[in-house]
Amino acid sequence: MSHNLDLWDSLSKTDPNHTKSFTRGGGFSGTAIKPMWAVWRATKEFGPCGIGWGWDVLQTQIAEGMVFCLVRVWYVSGGMRYETGPQWGGTEIRTPRKDGSSRADDESFKKSVTDGITKCLSYIGIGGDVHLGQFDDTKYVNEAKADFEIEAKASAVSKQRRMDESFVVGAIAALKAVKSSDELMSLGRIHAPRVKEIRKRHPELLEDYANTGREMLEKLSSAKEAA
Repeated sequence: MSHNLDLWDSLSKTDPNHTKSFTRGGGFSGTAIKPMWAVWRATKEFGPCGIGWGWDVLQTQIAEGMVFCLVRVWYVSGGMRYETGPQWGGTEIRTPRKDGSSRADDESFKKSVTDGITKCLSYIGIGGDVHLGQFDDTKYVNEAKADFEIEAKASAVSKQRRMDESFVVGAIAALKAVKSSDELMSLGRIHAPRVKEIRKRHPELLEDYANTGREMLEKLSSAKEAA
């Protein structure tokens, strides 16, 4: 069985919330992917920029009032480093003003590099559905939007659980550090609002917290009686 499209298939679905429609001269219109979403998608797949993926600027040219940058993207997959074919990104050096004049665009080089990066990323699949014309199908766009909404909700739940787990670990450590039953009761009151929230979401996370609280109360009560 061929795995040639595995990477493409894992990257090609685009979140409609991170696209925008455009119209150019001559009546040409289409859908563009927001560049930072492409960067986010590469980071999600390969890891932090500079570690799991990145780019090299191979050449820069200025011609016809444009800045052109030849860019090549590299990425790490399965422990191996790969490179895309180089792509040119281009941006006008000057930006028009409303009064008809123009000013130098101090971000024209950055925009050209970004343009080159997104073109390179498109060749490994990022935004593949947009470039294949699937965003011309309203049904496809609606289904993609629903899929990403479900994914976002699941991600939020997962993130909340990690935050709850982190709180419980810290709360248990705090319980173990108290020196008196009064301090223990005071700490319990401080923890109570967050513990109540966690009990609604993930009650199983609080088992060790509750056990630690009981153990500390017994320990401190016994020490107080012995004194």
